Order: sequence, then structure tokens, then C-alpha cells
Amino acid sequence: MFNYLVEDNFFDNHDLSEIKLYFKNNEIINKLDSNKSVILDFDNNFKKKIKKKYETKMLKYLEKLYPEKVNYYDYMDLNYVVSGKNFSYPIHNDAISKLLSVVIYISPEKNHGTFLYNSNNKDDLLTEIEWKTNRALLFSRKDKSTWHSYKSNNIENRHTVVINLHTKDLDKVIINDRGRLYFYIYKILKILKIK
Repeated sequence: MFNYLVEDNFFDNHDLSEIKLYFKNNEIINKLDSNKSVILDFDNNFKKKIKKKYETKMLKYLEKLYPEKVNYYDYMDLNYVVSGKNFSYPIHNDAISKLLSVVIYISPEKNHGTFLYNSNNKDDLLTEIEWKTNRALLFSRKDKSTWHSYKSNNIENRHTVVINLHTKDLDKVIINDRGRLYFYIYKILKILKIK
């Protein structure tokens, strides 16, 4: 089962305006191939500001979605992702280190949102989280159940902010997602492959 939350007006108006201006005349975005995607970094001061302002809110969302993982939290990352107008990213599950994944739709006014699936099969579509500026999709990765994909609308580039809460303790997440038996078998197989 794919548990997720949606929040409209995620950023306050000031932050949203600042984000929209941040990469306005960026040469990399202006030259982006329509079939490509690029991940851009905000400077450290802006990252610190966003972390200070939104970290507590995101931890509360993580507590709602997957309370066992709150204590695993180590760090947050923040990126600006631009997908070319013909870009499509396949169905996938996020990296094990991600405790909370947050994608906030920035611009344009209309585009495709994020597609959620019951499995890694495109015919098993659960829903699309429709595109709306400043709408956030939030979910906590769970092994073999948080399948999702995204694509642009073949008309305009798709601009999003992606915020992730991470852990460094992957073992705890594997145990939480897959169970202790799987974890021990996984560790034994890993040792055997090294030798």
C-alpha cells in the first residue's frame, strides 16, 4: 500500500517567489535538452534557511507516515530539478537512505504531476498527484510499495524542488522494511560474495 500526503501551498509566498527567481536566468536550464533532466544545488545559506524553516514540519509528516523511522533521521538535502519538456523518468522506488521524499511543484502552471503505482508495472497505476504550483507530494519509502514515476507534458519544462530526509544507518531501514530474517540473509550473502 502506498501511503502518501499532499499539501497545497507548501512554501510560504516569500520563499516560493525566491525559489522561482533563484534559477530564472540559469544557463544550464536555458540549454537543457528536451529529453534530459538536471539537478541543481541551492547555495548553503539558502539550504540552511529552508532547513531551519521547514525541517520540523517535515519530521512531523514523517511521523505521520512512518513513525518508526523518525529516530533514524540524520540529514536533509534540497535540490532544484528541471526536466526537459519531453523527459520521462521510469517507475522506481527511492534509495534506501531516503526516509521522507518531498517533491514540490514549482512551474509552469500546468504539467504532469507524479504517478503512483501499486507495483513496478505501468498498468498498475494507482493515481496521479496532479500538478499545481506549490503542491507537495510527501511519502516515506517502503520497499516494494512506493513505486512512482514522473514525466513532463511535452510542452514545457517541469520545475520542482525536491527535499529528502536521509539516514546514514541503512541497516535499520532494511530491517524495518524487510524484516530481520531478510536482513541476516542479505548480510550473509554479502559476506560470501566478498570472499
